Amino acid sequence: MRLEADGTPDPSFNVGSGFNGAVQHLLLQPDGKILATGLFTQVNGQPMEYVARLNANGSIDTGFHIPNGGLNGAGTRLALQADGRIIIAGDFTTVGGQPVNRIARLSTSGGLDTSFTPPTMPAAVYVAGFGVQPDGNVLVAAGLNSGASGNWLPLMRLLPTGLVDPTFQTGSNFNRWFFSFLSSTEPVILQLDGKILVGTEASTYDGAGIGRVVRLLPSGLLDNSFTSVTSLLNEDLAPSSLQALGNGQILTNTALLNGNGSRDISFAPPIQQLGQVRAVVRQPDGKYIVGGNFNEINGLAAANLARLHSDGSPDATFTATANGLVNTLALQPDGKVVVGGRFDQLSGGPRLAIGRLLPNGALDNSFVPSSQSLPLGTPYVRQVALQPNGHVLVLGQFNLVGPNNVQYLSRLNGATGSEDLSFQPAEPADVESLLVQPDGRIVVAGQTTLMNQSVLVWRMLPDGPRDPGFSLTPVTAPRAGGTLALDAAGNIYVGGYFTSYGTVPTAGVAKLLPSGTVDAGFIARLTGVVNLNCLAVQPNGRVLLGGSFLPSSPSGNAGTLRLLADGTSDMTYTGASGPNANVEQLIVQPDGAIVAAGSFTRVTGDEIAGLTRLVDFNVLTTKARLAHPRVQVWPVPTQGLLHLSIPADTQVQQICLLDLQGKTVLRVPTKASTLTLDVRGLSAGVYVLKIVLASGTELVRIQVQ
Repeated sequence: MRLEADGTPDPSFNVGSGFNGAVQHLLLQPDGKILATGLFTQVNGQPMEYVARLNANGSIDTGFHIPNGGLNGAGTRLALQADGRIIIAGDFTTVGGQPVNRIARLSTSGGLDTSFTPPTMPAAVYVAGFGVQPDGNVLVAAGLNSGASGNWLPLMRLLPTGLVDPTFQTGSNFNRWFFSFLSSTEPVILQLDGKILVGTEASTYDGAGIGRVVRLLPSGLLDNSFTSVTSLLNEDLAPSSLQALGNGQILTNTALLNGNGSRDISFAPPIQQLGQVRAVVRQPDGKYIVGGNFNEINGLAAANLARLHSDGSPDATFTATANGLVNTLALQPDGKVVVGGRFDQLSGGPRLAIGRLLPNGALDNSFVPSSQSLPLGTPYVRQVALQPNGHVLVLGQFNLVGPNNVQYLSRLNGATGSEDLSFQPAEPADVESLLVQPDGRIVVAGQTTLMNQSVLVWRMLPDGPRDPGFSLTPVTAPRAGGTLALDAAGNIYVGGYFTSYGTVPTAGVAKLLPSGTVDAGFIARLTGVVNLNCLAVQPNGRVLLGGSFLPSSPSGNAGTLRLLADGTSDMTYTGASGPNANVEQLIVQPDGAIVAAGSFTRVTGDEIAGLTRLVDFNVLTTKARLAHPRVQVWPVPTQGLLHLSIPADTQVQQICLLDLQGKTVLRVPTKASTLTLDVRGLSAGVYVLKIVLASGTELVRIQVQ
């Protein structure tokens, strides 16, 4: 396809039904025509064996034709000579029925040029890139599949006849082959003065040490005026983009080089990637505190911590910062926030992996954990949780007790942050997740051996000893668990990579009764799970799952799924319409909305990164339906006007239309029982009509086409 300057498709460019296979390389001719080669055998329904030429409008150029069947194998690289003849390389051994050796030259009309006879090219060698010099000589950068033999070198030059130029590069050449014939990178770029720029992963050329970009003289000798050893020396890979600029500088994907090869240090673009949210807590006033790996929110600077208003906009009065990843947050009743992660500075003060913020985001200097360095690795906190007495449980890999110590689970004094030595977990264990029950007891998931059996979930008393009243269920899969959730009745949900839990054939998610006994009435059948990161239970007993789920999952590619109260998949929940990738945390709000945090990039097709709020049916408690007849809405789907009929004796307090992020897109001021809504100004998609009545709230899902 061809795009306009603003990125929209160019309607004047039309390739019809297009290519029936991958296009490996494109080349634009000076007259605007387009050469293409690859794995295709048809273009716009017409036979076209692996190479084609299009007119500037995308139609097939019928003046370009290889007689007798074209290529007999895929093409991978193209180059254009000054006289219009075309050099092509690929996995072919005949062109137009005539034998060739994976490199050929075509006339301007497509016929094989038999005057071009390159040397025999081994099957294991491929052309990674071409460079055509003004005199018609052809530079060939070669790559190696495996077991290559013959006289081919990583870089060689062919004369206009195809013979190897014996005057070019008489030394030991590069000590590594080029990559790759599937890459769009051109490893060889010609400067206007005839010098040759090469991007490479080799470490020597003719025995001399080199960096990732080198420059050769037209003769093939190393250009010693180009400081190739220092250019991009710290990069592990060859540049994936290389361009000679008109001012003599060289642009790569990682740096701008001066004409002598030195780095232009004034060129420092703020390259960024989409951030991720690893933790979110909701304050009683409806605001959200979020932590993760990000440096701005909606264009405003943020350093891995922020507070958002209920509509998602940043709260500028919250000043918290962290100089590293934030994994976990815990909101105390007094509004202070415990923060854990992989950092050593929190809101401008020294805090290693854990600290506490005041309600305004400033560092709480009264809470000072004695976190220290580890003998190996960097300290990190994976999860923090509050007990009813205010103490703080800490899970991760850290050191609170002195030199050369490593701890994985500990407890801090909720007032001072000092280690609480009265907390003594009885059994050594590898804990992956924990939750605190309202009575202070601690449910943990991970890997341990208790009473001579491997278990996945166990429970501790508030001070750490194992709870003898909690039933242990043996498991056969080690490290099979990692996420926990609790419902209002005290039932425990555990998610992990298991196909059965004890004797109950539930896969991926199991439900335990408050005593620890497996609930045999809950049978899940999860498939297509890449990661299961979190669980959340709705008031009606349905179970939300957050993670990464492949298209084989019930809802398609998604970051969330939902199970019914018996563990079966909830087919009314369209996970594929929500976050498109990894979800790290889920919150079910009192109003039923679902907050999802993670590293996703799209929600319902819109570009939304890291944090979203979803509105969904079957979220609120399973209370009886309203006594009045259901609100009537038609037509659904609608293309313009939406009609509502509400019983005349019903007291209507509010009517509004929400998008799937919970934002109000249309508010209806009237309280009449019969209404017509004009939705022609809305984008096509799914919306939720919210009708607030004196007796309760009705939610109706509609679709605008």
